Amino acid sequence: MADSKCSTCSELGGYASGLQKGQDESSYTYLSEAARSLRMVKKLNKSGSRTLDQCPECGDYFYYESTYEYLVTGSEDCQSVKRLSAEEAAEYLAQP
Repeated sequence: MADSKCSTCSELGGYASGLQKGQDESSYTYLSEAARSLRMVKKLNKSGSRTLDQCPECGDYFYYESTYEYLVTGSEDCQSVKRLSAEEAAEYLAQP
């Protein structure tokens, strides 16, 4: 899994997320620069809100998901990245 010498993956760990909800921007959280540096390898749906991403430094794979929900009091946006095992990544890579 994670290469301890990889600065990107050591910052991400196994899971990272960001959430922007409502109108109180002071409570917003965002994915780190390390998460934003991952490279998309494959779109897993047409909209691109689910992708298979790869660490440019060590090659580990991550599942990225972005969701959006419209609410009258302010929308809710959530982004997450989850580290995948080699087997999980292979399953996604094998999908058409």
